[in-house]
Amino acid sequence: MKGMPHNSSAISEIIAEFLIIFMIILLAAVGYVVFSGSIPFLQKTSLVAASAGVSYIPVDATTTMPVFNVLPSAGDRFYLTGQQNIPGGAPSVSFLLIGPDGTFAKTSLADYSGADAAYGKTMYLYRDMRGGGFWVTDTMETNNKQKYMLPLKGGAWTIKMIDDTANVPLVEMIASITGNGSTPNPLAPTTIWTNETNMTLTNSSGYPIPFTNYGVTPFVGPNGLQMFKYNGTGAYILGADNPDLTFTGDMSISLWMQPTSAAASNSATAIVGKGTTGDANDNYDMFITSGKLYMEWSDKNTGQMYHIETQAPISWGSPPSLNYVTFTVASGVPSIYFAGVQKSINYYLGDNPGAGQIAGPPWPVVNLKPDNNPITIGKQNYPGAEFYYAGNMSEVSFYNRALTQPEITANTNNYQT
Repeated sequence: MKGMPHNSSAISEIIAEFLIIFMIILLAAVGYVVFSGSIPFLQKTSLVAASAGVSYIPVDATTTMPVFNVLPSAGDRFYLTGQQNIPGGAPSVSFLLIGPDGTFAKTSLADYSGADAAYGKTMYLYRDMRGGGFWVTDTMETNNKQKYMLPLKGGAWTIKMIDDTANVPLVEMIASITGNGSTPNPLAPTTIWTNETNMTLTNSSGYPIPFTNYGVTPFVGPNGLQMFKYNGTGAYILGADNPDLTFTGDMSISLWMQPTSAAASNSATAIVGKGTTGDANDNYDMFITSGKLYMEWSDKNTGQMYHIETQAPISWGSPPSLNYVTFTVASGVPSIYFAGVQKSINYYLGDNPGAGQIAGPPWPVVNLKPDNNPITIGKQNYPGAEFYYAGNMSEVSFYNRALTQPEITANTNNYQT
C-alpha cells in the first residue's frame, strides 16, 4: 500500500526529549523529599493502637449512665481536634461513633485537662444534652458533667478514631452497652438552653427545639460559661410553642443572671416566660419587679392569675454579680431561690405586682394552666409592655420536676467565680 514516507529519526528525537523532561521532574521530586523530609500532596497518617470499653458513671445514689472509655496504648503522639495550641503539622483526632441502629455522630471536645498530647491518656466519650451530640473529655469528675449526660442505646457500638489532619480512619473498636440503655438521667433537665450560636434547646432525648436570636450577643463568661448579653432595648430570644416547655405539675426553671444595675432595681424586667399579659393565659412568666424576683401563672381550674415575689429586693452587689436563680413548684407549692438560698416569698391573687396578697402559708395550690404561647427569653410577650431585660444570662434550664435543695446547691457551686 502506498502512503506518506515516515521519519523514524524525528520520532526518536521527540521521545528522547520527553524522557529528559521526565527525568528532570523526577530528580526535582527526589530532591524535595531529601531536603524537606516529606512527599508533596501526601499527608503523613498517624499510627495509633487503642482499646475501648464502657464505664458506668454514677449520677446519684441509685443511677449510673454509660460512657465509652478509649485508651491509646501505642503509636504516634496526637492531639484532640478542638484542643488549643496544637503544634503545626501535628495530627488531630476525633471519634466517630456508630450506634447499634446505624446512626452515627462525631465527637466535640468538651473538656481537656492540659495542653499536651492526648496519647497514653484514657478518654471518655459521652452523649451530652447541650446540643445532643457526643463529647470527648479526659475527666469525668469535673464541671458537673453527669447532670447533662443522656442515655445510650444498648448493644454493640463501633468507635472509630479519625485522623482529621489526613482525613483517614486510624483504629476501629467495638464496645457494648448492656441492657437497653434507656434509663433516664434523674439529674438532667427536661430541656436546656445551649447558649450557642445555633440557638437551640434540646429536650431530654436530644431532640433540638429551634429558637431565634433577635440581637442578643453570645460571649464566654467566667470559667468558660457560655453567656448571652441583652441590651435592654429590643434584644430577646424567641422559641415556638413546644410540649416540653409547658408545665402542669412539678417544675423548675433555673438560670444564671447578671442584670445591669438599672435592671436589678427596675419596676419591671422580663426574664423568661410562656404567656401573654391580660388574657389570663400564662403558663408561667418570670420577672424582676422593683428589685424583687417575681413569678406569675394562670390557674387551670379557675382561670385566675396568681403571682409570688420575694419579700425583699434581691441584693446583686455593686456592680451586680453573676448569680444562680431558680423558680420551682413542688406538689403545688411555689418557691424562689437566689444564689442557692430559698427566699421568703409573698403570695398574691392577680398579676399586679404586690397587690392582692393572700395570707399564708399554707397558700392555694399552684395549678399551672397549659397554653400554646411561644417561649420568650429577655422580654415579655406583649406588645407595648415588653420590659426588655438588660444584662447577661446563661444556662436557662427547664425541668419537669422540682429541683431539690441539694441539687440547687450543687448547681450554684458549679460555676462559682
